[in-house]
Amino acid sequence: MQAIELKGNAVVDFAHVYKAERYENTIAMAENEIEISFLTEGELIIQDGAQMFVASKGDIMCSYGGAKRVKSEKFHCHHTVRFRFDHIDKGEKGLLLPFLTKASALTEEIEKWLDLLIYKPYLYLDSPTKSTYAALSVLCKIDETFRAEGGEKFKEGQMLAQRAKKYVHKRLSEPLTQREVARYLGVSPGYLCGQFKKAEGITLMSYVNRAKLSGVKNLMEKEGLKLKDACARFGYQDPNYVSHLYKKTFGRNITSKSDTPKLKKEE
Repeated sequence: MQAIELKGNAVVDFAHVYKAERYENTIAMAENEIEISFLTEGELIIQDGAQMFVASKGDIMCSYGGAKRVKSEKFHCHHTVRFRFDHIDKGEKGLLLPFLTKASALTEEIEKWLDLLIYKPYLYLDSPTKSTYAALSVLCKIDETFRAEGGEKFKEGQMLAQRAKKYVHKRLSEPLTQREVARYLGVSPGYLCGQFKKAEGITLMSYVNRAKLSGVKNLMEKEGLKLKDACARFGYQDPNYVSHLYKKTFGRNITSKSDTPKLKKEE
């Protein structure tokens, strides 16, 4: 994880509460923007290249630079504030801002700050100094929480999770077990399970299932494959089982048409 240094004043681009039964979006940001959200209900699946995160109620999401796909198959509600700085430098020193901070007593203060910005905009609208103070207060608290929870100590676990995900995506079309992945990584299945859950907020096999099911859905939509043929590409023999598992996992039928992604600023 690279540290970041914030240059100049901060401006609040937007601050809002968003609710939806189903949600699919591409979060696209400039290099000098940082977006922070937390969930009050439901969960969100975030795709960042080959990486996938699952955020649940109370989790803090901090995103900057690049684009990420966000999706929810069930009702959810998130509170979001986006800050824009004059410039953001990345290096070895500065704030450490993990993309996902799991809910804890330490994250409650971050949520309070975000809600102040959403519900009481007069606190910052008339002054760049006030908006900069608010932004730094939130971001420094995320950094403080990460370090207090042993962020650098968990670095090994995060690296292990990244290696596990890379292995999974290379063999997504094959049957996969936790024991097999652990053997490849040279660790015990129990250790891998604990470290993966701690780093990603989801078990390894849940991650594998979600990735496979999303792949089946993508083949059906993008390549027009029938359910049976798409399932076979990912090692599934029973389309009915896949259909049931998809409904259980995402809360909707696998044959349902996905919503068209929208840019967040158009909400």
